[in-house]
Amino acid sequence: MSRTKIERRYRKMQADAKAFGAELLTEESIFIDDDHLDCVWYGGHIGGLRYKGYEVSVEVHGDVEIVGFMNGHDFLYKNKQNTGAMNMAASDTLRTTFKSDAELWDALCSPAVSAREKKAVLARLPDFYARGALRHFYLLLADKNRFALLPEIVRQFRLLELRENGEGLCVFRSAREPEEQSLGALARLLCARHGYRAVTFEIVTDETLLGGFTAEIDGVTYDKSVRGQLRALAHDL
Repeated sequence: MSRTKIERRYRKMQADAKAFGAELLTEESIFIDDDHLDCVWYGGHIGGLRYKGYEVSVEVHGDVEIVGFMNGHDFLYKNKQNTGAMNMAASDTLRTTFKSDAELWDALCSPAVSAREKKAVLARLPDFYARGALRHFYLLLADKNRFALLPEIVRQFRLLELRENGEGLCVFRSAREPEEQSLGALARLLCARHGYRAVTFEIVTDETLLGGFTAEIDGVTYDKSVRGQLRALAHDL
């Protein structure tokens, strides 16, 4: 089916809904993407309409599968929830969905899974088609096989956002959960030293430190751990 036919039928659907006195909740982009020009839907929410206070939602539910070849073995991902979306129980952010499902993440990062298959899976994620520019960004990552870079991209974006507000991001590693009072004192010291208004801590538990902590900010690491002190002592000896 050509793009012209799809657009014509979509406009007719809009006109029919308006004549009926209903509000159409289906987006044209559902039926047109970079891979195909056809009314093919991979699962999840398609659209719907709103009429006299009632809202009708049209959805497709069924197994989600991707197949491929990874690490020398045949690869199959199958959605265990059978809902037409990868993880309906996950948080409403796609980033949380990615992190909550290791098999899904492996599939999106694997060069053995085609861009088309990755896009098919993305289309089934909760609220994917309501994401606007973010949706196009995820599709671009799938196209270029760069999904593995997403965590670092998110981290760099967060850093820019914090710096715009005069704040710094510090990765704080310790063998056990730090006390709020200790973090407050460290934050004041880091603000004075690095010229920030405030510091946000990313807490990482690392039992190999044995005790104490390390703090990483702006490419500088402050090592106050027992492991670091032992290493310094061994070097001196």
